[in-house]
Amino acid sequence: MNLSESSRFDSPLLIKDRKSGVTTPPPLILCGNGNLELGRQTSKALGDLICERNGFDTLRKEELQVEIFDNPTDKWPDQHIRSSRIKTEMTGRYVVIFNNPWPQPDKRLMETFFLIDAARTAGAGYITVVLPYFAYGRGDKKAEARTPIEARVVARVLEMLGSNRIITLDLHAEQTTGSVLIPWDNLYSSHLMIPEIKIEIDPDNAVYMSTDTGGLKRADAYNKRAEGKGIAFEIKARKLNADTSDPEVSAFVGNVDGRDVVIIDDESVSFSSIYLAAMSAVEHGARSVIAVVSHLKDGYSEDNTDFDKMWNLLNGMPSQFRRLITTDTVDHLPEIRNHPLVKIIPTANFFAEIIWRNFSAVSLSPDLID
Repeated sequence: MNLSESSRFDSPLLIKDRKSGVTTPPPLILCGNGNLELGRQTSKALGDLICERNGFDTLRKEELQVEIFDNPTDKWPDQHIRSSRIKTEMTGRYVVIFNNPWPQPDKRLMETFFLIDAARTAGAGYITVVLPYFAYGRGDKKAEARTPIEARVVARVLEMLGSNRIITLDLHAEQTTGSVLIPWDNLYSSHLMIPEIKIEIDPDNAVYMSTDTGGLKRADAYNKRAEGKGIAFEIKARKLNADTSDPEVSAFVGNVDGRDVVIIDDESVSFSSIYLAAMSAVEHGARSVIAVVSHLKDGYSEDNTDFDKMWNLLNGMPSQFRRLITTDTVDHLPEIRNHPLVKIIPTANFFAEIIWRNFSAVSLSPDLID
């Protein structure tokens, strides 16, 4: 998205489009308080990209880092969200709202909504909303009669407020992107995970396993991209309105005997699905097991009442379990960050590249989104 000369404002830096020659102000990243550190790192990585691809010197790089980042969200003493005045003029500008709505999804989503409204009413030319983890993504369909489709509600509010584009990482269900008419880039962490997987296991002996039938497409995509030896999965069910997130396994499908099994899941709250899949894989002859979870939702009791269960299951994995690989979309607890089985993959450079390509009208395919 390249803005015209008429949209320029008093910015210390202007970026010249290599195709059209038009100069535009750099993107402005407005961060909420959901994983603020990831927002800062993404802003820094974006600044580095802009400098590298536009030939800015070190001094201008420092100016740019100040120019492109703002965190105008705080709270009042009564815990209402307080939106501060955004420091930078936004008329005609490409604005990125960056917020990870977990933990405290309701509060983080409200922050996001307020930031979109502030940018839209201030005259932003284009608004991209980056939600690394999409809150309420599991609510992609009616669980039963007279229940809402939560993911659709969140997506439609983002669109209604004036978002022009949405960016997420590993949506629970990709059909959610069809809830709105604006562009939605759902990125795949497999581009980051597969190189790490090949470090941990023999890639020529790998079977990619889904924790349930709903994740088969994701496991199959990993298997094809990494040129694995096949897929496996469990058939399981969850009780509606149950107080626990624990599933019940009824069948195991696939041949993992003597194989290195890679369990794939988009998110985990209690770690129960991963634990059950690992135990089943070992029972069926797996040589080794690792798990890849896009969004590991560790958090203390006020954020995740299942964290104690997650912790106990992680520490009770079978001896064949080698590694849990996850991303930094969640600001992980020290216990998780320092756990010997856990490897956390940074995503800031990935998001920065996506933002830069959208800003510069450069295709995401095939290397970043396919």
